[in-house]
Amino acid sequence: MNRSFLFSLSLIPALMITGVHAQSRGNASGPTLYRWTNEQGITVYSATLPQEAIRQGREIINTQTGEVIKQVSKPQTQEERLQAQADAQASVEKAQADEVFKDIQSRLLQTYPDERSITEVYLQKLAMIDGQTKRLRAEQSELLSSIIANLRLAADHEMEGNPIPPALHKTIQDLGNRWQTYSRALEETKRKQTQLNQEESTLKEQWNIANRYFQREIDLTTAQSETLELSKQHPLIFE
Repeated sequence: MNRSFLFSLSLIPALMITGVHAQSRGNASGPTLYRWTNEQGITVYSATLPQEAIRQGREIINTQTGEVIKQVSKPQTQEERLQAQADAQASVEKAQADEVFKDIQSRLLQTYPDERSITEVYLQKLAMIDGQTKRLRAEQSELLSSIIANLRLAADHEMEGNPIPPALHKTIQDLGNRWQTYSRALEETKRKQTQLNQEESTLKEQWNIANRYFQREIDLTTAQSETLELSKQHPLIFE
């Protein structure tokens, strides 16, 4: 008998054993079943994978244990992918904005330990504006006296039948322009006073919001610490 033929026959048992081992390794997880929900909302089970299951997403189940060994999500459309990306970006931006807001609140509380400190700062600012207002009014009052005196001189010239001298006429015009300048400056100080009052009110409101926020953080941390301590002291209660 041909030696090479005998040698080939001797290899058959070894090849059969190898094939059995390979098959056992391939089916190590056991037989599987596909489960998905169709477009009518009905749960479907199948040993094969139709196109519908790919469109709807599916679960792969071990039929021996009933365990879900893999879950495949429904493929996203282009619109859904774009929306998911936009949502993820919005979430990142919101987290960044929250961090910025938290930092601003923290610095606000560091700058103003309490509401009274805000009041004191704005009282100082308002006092400066009030001082400017008093100075402007005093200077405007002196200017008014000069205007009245020059207007009387002009009236005397007219009563005597004489024309008003150009120099006197120019002086009266200049005094009138200065009067308008002081009036605008006083309006500006009034606007600044109103603005400072609004800023103080807004800042106090922001301070209270920040104070409540960080107080809740402190209360939450304290409660968590107390719960942890109790769980250490009474472990059976928190099992």
